[in-house]
Amino acid sequence: MLAVGLVGSAGCLGPFCHPLAAPPPAMAEPCLAIPQGCRDHVYIFFVNGLDPLNKDNLNGLRDYVNRLGFNQTYYCQLYHYWWVEKEIHRLAQTDPEAHFVLVGFSFGTNEVCSITRHLQAHQIPIDLLIYLGGDTLHNVPKDRPANARRIINITARGCNLLFLGLIWDGVDLDGATNVRVTEVGHSSLPTYRQTVELLSRSLAEVASAVPVATPLSPPVMPAALLTAPTPRPVPPPASVRRDEWDFLKPPSPGSSPAVYTAPPGEAPAMGPLAGNR
Repeated sequence: MLAVGLVGSAGCLGPFCHPLAAPPPAMAEPCLAIPQGCRDHVYIFFVNGLDPLNKDNLNGLRDYVNRLGFNQTYYCQLYHYWWVEKEIHRLAQTDPEAHFVLVGFSFGTNEVCSITRHLQAHQIPIDLLIYLGGDTLHNVPKDRPANARRIINITARGCNLLFLGLIWDGVDLDGATNVRVTEVGHSSLPTYRQTVELLSRSLAEVASAVPVATPLSPPVMPAALLTAPTPRPVPPPASVRRDEWDFLKPPSPGSSPAVYTAPPGEAPAMGPLAGNR
């Protein structure tokens, strides 16, 4: 029953073991000041390590980033490897302004490193590659992918597997921003204050590199169409003499038949109108 309870609580242990509060205004302001349209072009993938119960609360860090206005965030496990790589490849083809951020925790650092290297073959750059507790990484070229524009390497006191006789403390990486945390252990890195602050500032930098979309301008009309054409003056209708239309009136009783009187210059009428005979 205990095992069933633990499995059923997957994803719920993080807030109890490593709580993470909502971002304070001072922390959120640099990100929220960037237009939402720019933040929506930043795609962030969090890859967890060997922590199926999410007790280290990496998904809480994802929720924190969501509150900073980054809607395109994904929380993944190790078995999502191929999906992450395929999705980034698809987004790079469909969104010309796409910027990518990969965050790996523990053994997830090895996975995001491998994904980044594979994307290099497709000329897809990763704007920000973050290692959280990458204690099994080494300062070698394969762990510093050339298509990662910036690498942040945050390590703690190390991941110690005493029952296997293994002690991993991580190393500094050439060309990366290396942060060694001594106040907390390996499992506290995702929610550690310095981690959260550095991630927030770095995401603001990535989003600020996305071009701001400008509103569509009204179409430019040719100079010939800017001025409406002047209408041609129409002469007023000529005045109509009443006697020219009197023939349309019915004759009054006892009156003589109407006779059309031609205006000056017109041939005289031949006789009374046929309708008045």
